[in-house]
Amino acid sequence: MKLYSWITILYSTLIIASGLFRYISTNSANALWFGIVMGLMITIGIFFCNFKFIKTGLILHAIGLTFVGGYFIVKIANGLNNSLIEEPPYREASLVVCSLIVGLLNIKEWLRIKNPN
Repeated sequence: MKLYSWITILYSTLIIASGLFRYISTNSANALWFGIVMGLMITIGIFFCNFKFIKTGLILHAIGLTFVGGYFIVKIANGLNNSLIEEPPYREASLVVCSLIVGLLNIKEWLRIKNPN
């Protein structure tokens, strides 16, 4: 497996752990299922990439990244607008930053496939 795959598996583990943390702290089953489904979707996408279904895997990975990154960006923006933040948005901000980093790696991988030179 390439370093890209390991970074993405670490990222999907972070998503699942974030959903589990939110479930434990607020008893939100939706957060748990969001973390599990998105984390598994991204992990399955990476395994597709490793088993020579590269385009399918990258598309699954991009969809998962878009949902996770987009959701948490909107959540942070709504929290800042309401100015009623119960807790600092460290969890959300870390997931947004990780989503951007992994998204850039995803774009780099896609460009590498398009232009193999």
